[in-house]
Amino acid sequence: MWNISNTFRLAVNANKNRIRNILMKRYRELSELPVNSKRFILNNNNIELNYNEDFDKAMSISEEDAYLYYEYNMDFYPKEKELSLEVQIAFAKELAEIFRGSGVEVEIISEFEHLLDD
Repeated sequence: MWNISNTFRLAVNANKNRIRNILMKRYRELSELPVNSKRFILNNNNIELNYNEDFDKAMSISEEDAYLYYEYNMDFYPKEKELSLEVQIAFAKELAEIFRGSGVEVEIISEFEHLLDD
C-alpha cells in the first residue's frame, strides 16, 4: 500500500501550455509528451494535470486562500513504494521554485506541509 503522506498536489496559477513550457525547460524528457497529455511520469511520480473547476481569476489573486482558485492542479503519486518522504519533499520544493522563478504562483498542498521551510 502507498504511503499517502508521500503524495502531494501543486495548485498552479497558470494555463496548461505555460505549465508545460516551464516544466519542459527544466525536464527535457517531457519534450516527447503529446501536447494535450494530462498524465505523465516525472521523477518516479505519476502526475495528473487537471483544470480546476473552481478557477476564478479575480479570486486567485485577492483571496486569503487564493490557491483554491488557481487555474490548474497537479497531483503527484509515487510510482515506487520505496520513494522516501524526503525525496518527495525535495521534489515538491524544487517544482515550486521552478514555477515561482518563472513568475507563476504555486502552492504545495500535502500532509507534509508542516515539514516545508518556506
